Amino acid sequence: MNTIRETYTCRITTITPVHIGSGNVLRENIDYIADKKTGRVTGLNMRKVFQTVEQMKSADLLSFVAACEKGDINDWFKKTKLNPKDFATFQGTFNTSEMPKEIREQQRNGFGIPYFPGSSLKGAFRTAIIVKLADAKKDLQCLIATKVNPKFADQKIIKSLLGDDPNRNLMRCISVGDALFKTATPKIGLAKIASMKKKNGFDYKPFAIAVECIRENENSEFQMSIDTYLLGDEQYRCLNFKQKLTFDFIREAIFEFTKKIIDHEIKFCEEKLNHNELATFYKNTLPLQLKNLKQNEIILNLGWGIGWEGMTGGLLTEDLLNENIRKNLKLAPHRIDFPFPKTRKIAQVDNKITPWGWIKITFESYQRGSGMPVIRTSGQETLSPPAPEPMRAPTLPSTPERPVDKFIKQIKVLKPTDIGSICQKIDTALLELQTDAEKKEFALAVKAHMGDQFKKSKAREKLRGFIE
Repeated sequence: MNTIRETYTCRITTITPVHIGSGNVLRENIDYIADKKTGRVTGLNMRKVFQTVEQMKSADLLSFVAACEKGDINDWFKKTKLNPKDFATFQGTFNTSEMPKEIREQQRNGFGIPYFPGSSLKGAFRTAIIVKLADAKKDLQCLIATKVNPKFADQKIIKSLLGDDPNRNLMRCISVGDALFKTATPKIGLAKIASMKKKNGFDYKPFAIAVECIRENENSEFQMSIDTYLLGDEQYRCLNFKQKLTFDFIREAIFEFTKKIIDHEIKFCEEKLNHNELATFYKNTLPLQLKNLKQNEIILNLGWGIGWEGMTGGLLTEDLLNENIRKNLKLAPHRIDFPFPKTRKIAQVDNKITPWGWIKITFESYQRGSGMPVIRTSGQETLSPPAPEPMRAPTLPSTPERPVDKFIKQIKVLKPTDIGSICQKIDTALLELQTDAEKKEFALAVKAHMGDQFKKSKAREKLRGFIE
């Protein structure tokens, strides 16, 4: 029975299209086929295609090989009278003038099921937590590194907020699982890039990026757990955490961060970009959902195309993004007269215009150490009926053995006359023990164990500085 974690069962509902890429690029007439007349694009499950080809006659097999070499799979389907829909992994319809030459693939598992990796979900939580901790830290500006590789300019900030190393990193207290969209068929959408003009208003870039995505109103589930043992008082002080990551703190951090993005995007869309669809989404659609959230729900932004504000948390506000910092960090230094960034990626899926990557997460239940599910509703916790079998008392985690106790035990199993072995243990202990207090405690234990043998031994010489 798990007694040191709170494990939450969570449901995802996509509000706008989300793309989390696998890094692969799908090629026309290899990974998908496109009908130039209707604008229809169909992705192909090539494993299923190969299995079908294996059952064909040799002539059909040769024609398939020839079609692959020519890059004309579409024509092969027509000749063999096979229906591409029977092999489809995704489908989409485009204006014939916008037919894609390549498509960025959505992340899938080994069985071809699209999913959101737990690392992406945890990364979105992490950004919101960093922003909340940063808002409470008033001297953040002095930690902005400018004369370093721009990719690592945030390291001082992150270490000051989350911890100096992985062992003491606050985010180790949270584990997030993958969210599989088992019933969803990915759609193909266009990412159009709206670029701010000199004074105000925008133009779309002359190209668009075709991506495979999870469309709006799709659902999935995942699990998130919080390590309550690491957040116990003793471990909390030992690891020097800056904050206890409770459910309420995480929810509050994400709520505040989402509100911050909304306010920023409304201002940018109205004053700079003059983009009506985006402004309407951030002024009406998203705030309404945020207003109607229950105590066990959050809204957050994740995935590809969410922009600078969503990825970095906007730690560098406009007043900090001066000319020197933008040049040193290579933040569009040739466009100093424009705000950074001056572009937005906009999702066009099924002829609907929205931002990328907004989702709602509902924390439906969690298990405590006793294993009893707890349902959160309207800020209150309701215990479900206990299981028929009698509940066992929770097994509390044992206190981890201190390094000094380990070395004292090793000394006590040795004979007081075995000076050579004792001296070897002393050398190792003095190297590994971190504080003088630990070394003094160890030295006194060695002295007590050896008795009269200690007075004239090499062990006394090694430990002289800690007992005299």
